[in-house]
Amino acid sequence: CFEICMKVIGLLETVEVDENDQLDEKALNTQEICRLCNGLFYWFFMKNPKNQELGYGELEMFLNTLDDDVNSHHVVDAIFCGNEVLMRQVPRKYFVELVDKIVKNGKSHRYLSLFAAIVNVGNKNIVENQVEIVMNLTSPGRFQKVASFFVPVHHVDYSEKRELMQPLLGIEKDFKMDELPPLLAYHISLLKVLSRCTVGRINVTAVEAKVQSVFAYNDIVDSILDDGSILVTKLYMSEFFYNAVIDVELSIPGLELSKSVWKLLDSYREVLANAKNDLMEADSLGWASPLVSSHKIQYMLVSIRIVQGFFTSYFDPTVFKDTQTTSKNKEQTNLTRSQVDEIIQDLFRFISSVHNLNSPRLSTEVKENILNALETLKKSSGKLRAEAIKLVDFDITPPIGAQEKKDDHEDKIIKKLQSFIEEIESDKTVLQKAENENVAFISLLEKLPFVADPVDADVRYEALIRKLVFHIRENIKIVDNQKRMDPRVTTTSRWIVRAFRTMIENRMGMSIYERDDEGGEKQDLAAAPVVNALNTCGATALCLDLIADGIDESLQMEAIKLGVGLLFKEGGALEVQNIMNTHLRKSNSELFFKQVRLTIQKLQAWHNWHQIIELKDGEEPNPPEEILILRMLQLMCEGHYLPNQDIMREQPLNTISYNLLDDFVSYLNSLSRLPCRTSTCAGIRLTALILEVIQGPCEGNQVHFAMNTELVEALNRLNRAKVTHDCVEDEEIELKKTSIDIFQGLVEGQGEKSGVYDRILSIVHLDIILLMSKNASFTGVNENAEPTEEQLILQTECVVLLQTLCNFRPSLYDELGISRRVEDIVGSGTAMIEIIWRNDIHRRFFYVPRICDYLAKSSKDSLVENVDRSNAENKLIDFLNRSHDLYREVKHQQLLTEMNLSRVFSLTNQNRATWISFVLAVVLNGFFISDYSYRTGEPTISDWVNNVTTYINATQTVVALFTLILWLVVRTPVIYQSYLASNVSRLEAVLYTATDGMTLYYVIYLGISLLGVFVENYYVSLLLLDIVVKDATTRAVLNAVITPWKALAMGALLQAFVIYIYAFYSFYFFRSDIAPLCDTLTLCLKFTLSYGFQNGGGIADSYEHSTGNRLIMDLTFFCVVLVILLNVVFGMIIDTFSSLRAERERKILDTNNRCFICGIDKQIFDRSSDEPDGYKSHIKIDHNMWNYLYFIFLLWEQDKDDDDGMEQYVRRAIAANEIVFFPANKAVRLEQIVSPTELVRRDLMGSVDMMESNLNSKFDEFQGEISSMLYQLMQSLKQDTLQPSAPPPTATEIILEFNDDVADDITAITDSSYMIAATSTHINTNIELGIVDMKGLTMSVTELLSLKCKIVVNSMTTFDINASKVDKNKVVAFEDTWCTLPSDVSNVEVSVFNNSAMRSKAVQSASSMGEAKLLSSIVVNLDQIRQAAGTDTEYATVSMKSDSSTPFLITLKVRPAK
Repeated sequence: CFEICMKVIGLLETVEVDENDQLDEKALNTQEICRLCNGLFYWFFMKNPKNQELGYGELEMFLNTLDDDVNSHHVVDAIFCGNEVLMRQVPRKYFVELVDKIVKNGKSHRYLSLFAAIVNVGNKNIVENQVEIVMNLTSPGRFQKVASFFVPVHHVDYSEKRELMQPLLGIEKDFKMDELPPLLAYHISLLKVLSRCTVGRINVTAVEAKVQSVFAYNDIVDSILDDGSILVTKLYMSEFFYNAVIDVELSIPGLELSKSVWKLLDSYREVLANAKNDLMEADSLGWASPLVSSHKIQYMLVSIRIVQGFFTSYFDPTVFKDTQTTSKNKEQTNLTRSQVDEIIQDLFRFISSVHNLNSPRLSTEVKENILNALETLKKSSGKLRAEAIKLVDFDITPPIGAQEKKDDHEDKIIKKLQSFIEEIESDKTVLQKAENENVAFISLLEKLPFVADPVDADVRYEALIRKLVFHIRENIKIVDNQKRMDPRVTTTSRWIVRAFRTMIENRMGMSIYERDDEGGEKQDLAAAPVVNALNTCGATALCLDLIADGIDESLQMEAIKLGVGLLFKEGGALEVQNIMNTHLRKSNSELFFKQVRLTIQKLQAWHNWHQIIELKDGEEPNPPEEILILRMLQLMCEGHYLPNQDIMREQPLNTISYNLLDDFVSYLNSLSRLPCRTSTCAGIRLTALILEVIQGPCEGNQVHFAMNTELVEALNRLNRAKVTHDCVEDEEIELKKTSIDIFQGLVEGQGEKSGVYDRILSIVHLDIILLMSKNASFTGVNENAEPTEEQLILQTECVVLLQTLCNFRPSLYDELGISRRVEDIVGSGTAMIEIIWRNDIHRRFFYVPRICDYLAKSSKDSLVENVDRSNAENKLIDFLNRSHDLYREVKHQQLLTEMNLSRVFSLTNQNRATWISFVLAVVLNGFFISDYSYRTGEPTISDWVNNVTTYINATQTVVALFTLILWLVVRTPVIYQSYLASNVSRLEAVLYTATDGMTLYYVIYLGISLLGVFVENYYVSLLLLDIVVKDATTRAVLNAVITPWKALAMGALLQAFVIYIYAFYSFYFFRSDIAPLCDTLTLCLKFTLSYGFQNGGGIADSYEHSTGNRLIMDLTFFCVVLVILLNVVFGMIIDTFSSLRAERERKILDTNNRCFICGIDKQIFDRSSDEPDGYKSHIKIDHNMWNYLYFIFLLWEQDKDDDDGMEQYVRRAIAANEIVFFPANKAVRLEQIVSPTELVRRDLMGSVDMMESNLNSKFDEFQGEISSMLYQLMQSLKQDTLQPSAPPPTATEIILEFNDDVADDITAITDSSYMIAATSTHINTNIELGIVDMKGLTMSVTELLSLKCKIVVNSMTTFDINASKVDKNKVVAFEDTWCTLPSDVSNVEVSVFNNSAMRSKAVQSASSMGEAKLLSSIVVNLDQIRQAAGTDTEYATVSMKSDSSTPFLITLKVRPAK
C-alpha cells in the first residue's frame, strides 16, 4: 500500500499547467488522487513509529510537494507526531531550504509544517531543533523577510491583518489553517512555531529571550484584546504569550504592573464566565457537533494557564496600594489592592465552576492545571485565604491553617537540609575522606596481579574488570529506541568508568588533557598494560554502549573520557580501534551514531546561540565539555585506520545509517562564520578530525567531502578570514594550516581524472593561498619581521598545495604567476624530494625543521666518505642506518643548545680543536728540528726555544684536554644512546662507550701530550701521527697494512720460521765464520734476523765471501727470504693500497657522477637537460640527499598522529629498514622530457588510432547492413506463421526472434545487444524515436537527475532529452520527447552526458559548470528499429546495453512518424 501510494504521489511530476497557467481536467484528477493518498498517509503515519520511519525515508519527497496543494504538510506533521527519535535526525539543510523558500516563493504556512512538528514532544523540548529553527527564522536581516504582522496594533501593516480577519468575524466556526486567508494562516503558523520553540525548561533560556525580542509582549496582548481579532488568532496569540512570556525561566521585569496584562486578565472574567456552559454543551453534544467550538474551549484553557502562570511567577501583592494613585509610567496599571483582589476572586469563582464540573472531556493533565490555577489564586488573595472553599472530587487542598502550618514545617525542613548540604560541601575533611575512598579503591585495583603474573592470587585484575563491566552492561535496556539505566546504577557506573580512566591516568602520570598536549610514547608505553587489560575485558565496547541517546549525560561524558584514554597511542591504538570497529559493525550501533550526531548538533547550537564570544585578557576559551567527543572520533581513525574512517560515513549493517561527515561540515560551516577565539579553538579540533578521516587516503570520505558537502566552501572561508576580535594569530595560523592539509588530503592519491580537483579549483580562491605562501602574508604591523616557524610551515604547505593543483592543471602556472622551475620554489626553509608512493613517483615539498641546523658539516662529510657504496641498494640502506645516528647527534646538540652550552660544546668546535692541536704539534716539532743538537754531549735545545716550546707544549696539552672534554660531552652521549638502541644493557652500553676507539684515541693523545710536557720532548713527535685520523689518504696508507693483517701475519710467521731454519743451520755448520755472534742459537737467530734483512745480499754480506759449502745457503737465503718472501709481503701491502685507492676513486666517481638517491648517471641528466649543469640541478633540487635526511628528521620530529598517507608510508618503510620509497632509477625531471624519438612514436600512434577509427566506422556500417539483411530474411521465412488478425497491444514491447546460431552471429558483430520483445509486420519509412528510461548506473540521485541524452543525426542534427525523475531503484525516467527521423537516415548516435559534471548544487551556484561529462555513446541501427515500429501499435520499446567502460541499459521507444 505504501509503495503504491508513493508511486501515485510521484505522478505529481507529470502535472503541468497549460498556457493559461491552469490545470486541465487530467491534472486536477491526478491532484485530487494525490490528496486522497496523503490523507491515507496521514492516518497511516500518525503515532506509529514503524510507519513513521517509512515516511521519514521519503521526507524529501513530501517536502518537495508542499507547493502542490495535496496536503503534504499534514503528512509531514504525522511523520513526526510523538516520535522524538526522528525529530532529532532531521538534517539541518531542510531548515535553510524551507526558510529560503519562504523568502523566495512567498509566505505559506505549509513551509512551516516541518518546524512546528519537530520542536517538542509534549513538554519535552528538542533543544537542538528549537535553537536551529529560531536562529534560521530570526537571524539578522532574515526575520524582516519571514515575519508577518509582528507589529503593534496601530501599525499600518496591522490594518492588513484586520482586513483579512474582517470577513471571518461573527462566523461561529473552528477554522482550519487551510480555510484561512494564506497570509493570515502563515502568521498564525509562525506564531505556533515560535511558541513551540520556547516549550520546555532545559536549555531554552536563550531561545526564549530571542523570541521575546521579535514580538513585544504589549503588542501581543493588544492583538489578543483587539476587537477585530477572530477566535483562532486569539487562541494562538495566547499560546505564544504563555510559552514565550509567562512560562519562562527568566521573568520579564515590570510585567507584574503592566496595564495591558491586567487588562487581559480582566478580559478573562468574561471568557471564563461562559466556560462552564461551553463545557456542558460539549459534554452533551460531543466534539463533532457543529454547535460545539473546540477553539473556544482551548482559548478558555489557555487563559487558565496564563492566569496560573502569571500569579505564580509575576504577581506581587505588595506593589499595589490601597488607594488609587497616578503612575508616572503610562504603561503601568493604577489598580488598587482591592480591585486586584476583586479580579482574582472573580477568576477563582469562574475557574472553580469549571473545576467542579469535572468534565469528562478534559484530560487529567488539564484538570491538574485547573487545580493548580485555583491553588495559586487562593494564595494570591487575602480574602480567598480567609475562606474555606471546598473543591469537588479531586480537591487536595487541606484546611487553610493546616496548609500554612504544613508549609512552614516543610520550609524549615528544606532550610535545614540545604544548610546541611552546604556544610558538607564546604567541609574539606569530608571531601578529602570521600576522595581518599576513591583513591583507596583504585589503589586496591592497581595492586591486583594480572593473569600473566607468576604469583598466587585468588582475584586477578582482568577478572574483576570483567565483573564490573558486566555489572554495568546488564543494566542497560533499550526502551522506545533509547537506552535506559536505573538512576542508582547510573551513579555507580559513572564512578566505575571514572575509576577505569583514573587507572590509565595514574600509569601515564598525567591526565588525558595533559597527555594531549605534553605526553607521548613514553606515557603510552607506561599505560599499555592497563589499556590492554581494559580493552580485552570489554571496557572499550562498554564506552561505545554508554554513548547513546537516553543515557545520563554525565555518564556519557565519563565514557567519552575513558574512550580517549584507551585510544591514546602514537600512530594509533590499533588493538582498541579494532575492538571498536568490530563492536560497531556487529552490534546495532545506531544509538551510538545517533548520539554522536546529537552531540555535534548540540555543540553547533551552542556556538550559533552565543555567536561571537570576545574573551577578556588572560581568559581562555571554554566550549562545552562535550567537544571532547571530536578528539575521541579523531583517535578512532588515528593512524589512518580505514575501517573506522569508512564507518563515519556509513554503517551498512544498521537500519538507519548516520553520515557524520555531513555533521562535521555543518558544524564547521557555523564556526567559519563566527570569527572569535572560541570558534577558532573549536575549529582546530574539528578540522583535525576531518583531516584524520580522509588521510591515508580514505577515498570514500574524500569524494563525499568534496562532491556532496560544502567543506571546500567552509575551508575557503577560513583561509580568507582575518585576525579579528579576540583571535590569536598563532591559533589562526594553526587552523589555516590544518585547512590547507585538508585540501591536500582531499586530493591525496586521486587520479588525474578525479572530479575532486575540479571541485576544489572551482571554489577555492587560489590567490589567497598564493598570498599565504609568501613571506609577506603574516607580518602584521612590521612587514620586515622574520616569520615564525609556524608561519614558515604554513607557507610550505601552501606551496605544496599550489604545486599539486598546478600539476593537475598546468595552465595555473601562468594564471597565478608561479614559476615552473622547481629551483625557484625550493629555498627559504622549503625543500623538495621525490618519493615512490602508490606505484608512482611524487614530488613532496616540505618545511625543513629547525633541528636540521644542528647537523655539523663534519658529520655530513663523514657520511659521504664512509657510506657503503658497494651497490645502489646497500648505499641507501646504509644511509637509512646512519640517519639514526645523525638524528641522535642533532637531538643531543639541540639539548646542548637549550642548555646554552652549544657555543662551546659542538661538533664544529670539537673539529676545530683537533686541528688546532695538530697544528701546535707540527709547530713544536718544527722548533725541535731547527734547534735540537748535542751541544753538551746530550740532546739539548737553546733556552729561548725551550721556553717557547714549553708554552706551546702546555697549550697543546690544554687543547688536547679540551678536545677530550668536547668529545666526551658532544659525542660520547650519542654513542651511548646508539648502544642502548641496539638493545644492550646500560652497563654494557657504558663499557662499550668507554672503550670506543675514538674515545681511547683522545685519551691516549692527551697522555702523550702530558708525557711531552713532563717527561721528554720526543713524545711530542708521536702526535704527528694524528694526520692519519684527519686525512683519508694517509689513512689509506695505514689501512694498506691493517686491512691485510691476517695475510701479513701469516707471511711474517712463515718468514720467521724460514729465518729460524737458516739460523739453526748457521749455528751448526758455520758458527766459526761469524763467531762470537753465533755462539748460541739465540744469538745466531738474532744475527740472522737482523743482518739478513738489513743487508742487500742477505746474511752473505756479513760473512766472508765463499764459494764453498756456504754458497748454497747464502744463495737460497737471498732468493727465498729477500726475493720471494719479502716481496710477497710487499706485494700484499701494495696490492691492498692499490685496491683501496681504486675503491676510493670509485667512491669519488660515484659521489661526483652518479645521483646518490636514484643512481642515474650524470651524463643522462646533462644530455636530457635544456640548461647547462642539469645533473647539478638534479642533485641540488630533485634528489638532494640531505633533503631526504631532513625529511626523515621531519618524520621523527613530527607526531605520528600528524602523518598524512605518504608520510605514514615512508615512516613505516624506515621502521622496517626498507628503501621502497626511494625513486630508484626514476626522476621526475627525466619523465617530463620528451625525446624526438618519443615525439615520432606518438605521431605514429596517433595515425594508427585514426586509421583504426575509420576502419571501425566502416565495419559498423557493414555489420548494420548484414544485420538488416539477416532480419529481413528471417521475417520473410516466418511470414506464413504470423497472425495479423490478432490485435496488437498498444504499449507492449516488440520482439525480434532469432535462432541460436544467427543470434550468436549478430551478437558477435554488433557493439550493442538488442533485446526486442513481440512481433510486428508493418514497416514505416519515417519513424519517431524517444527514450523511456535508463538503469544500471551507480550514481547518486542528484547525479542521475542531471543526466542528458543527445541523439545525433547525420553528425549535424541533434535532439536533447533530459532526465525527469529517479525512482528508489535508481531507474532514470526521461522527458516524453519524440525525435522525427527521416527515411534516409540509417544510423543515429545516442550519447549520455552527466550534465552536472559530478558537482553539487553548491558548486553550481558558485562557479560555471563547464562542459557536460560524456559517459557513453551507442550507435543505433535504424533498419532494425524500423522493423519494430509497426503502424498498429502506439509505440514499441527497444532495450540496448552499452558495452563501454560505463555499462548501463537504456530503453528506447519507437513509433511510426505522424
